[in-house]
Amino acid sequence: GDQQADWNGLRQQVNAVLSISASGFSSWGGDIGGYFGKPTQDLYRRWLQFATFTPLMRAHSNFYGKDPWNYGDASVKTFQTCYWLRENLLDTIYSSALISNKTGEPMVKSMAFAFPDESGLAAVDDQYVFCNALLVAPVLTEGAYYRTVKLPRGMWYDLWTGEAQTGDRTITAYAPPQQTPVYIQAGAVLSGKV
Repeated sequence: GDQQADWNGLRQQVNAVLSISASGFSSWGGDIGGYFGKPTQDLYRRWLQFATFTPLMRAHSNFYGKDPWNYGDASVKTFQTCYWLRENLLDTIYSSALISNKTGEPMVKSMAFAFPDESGLAAVDDQYVFCNALLVAPVLTEGAYYRTVKLPRGMWYDLWTGEAQTGDRTITAYAPPQQTPVYIQAGAVLSGKV
């Protein structure tokens, strides 16, 4: 936690997420927009998108307000989309938390952890699986509208468009400022109770 409000800080937060999850901690949260300093509007939106797919989604800082209305109308719209999505994933997140409590299985898994039989994914350190169903590829580069995503074997569906993608390959995913690439694994259940 306590990352700087810059692009390196966001990358550090993603690395911290994967590390702490692999170390047995399932319930944690970061600081949307970084703890120290004031992020740009682009960075704030990307951090907000990332936080949507973590166990605890929260805004916190040492000085600058990290509420969306401090970062312009586009940030407010991104927050509305992210918060709506988060609210609709609550059953999935809650179920994943219960499974984690019972089994010790993390809610966030690195690609190596989630797909141990796919050696080509072992070195991927900038995407992860959330709640055993969502492959999340946070945008970690300023001004990016695209990013590469390594899809594991099987079928994957774009969360935003529903477009099917065949796995076991690398794709270039569209990543406009208002959304980060997220894919649903074929057969995944995104709601329900344990």
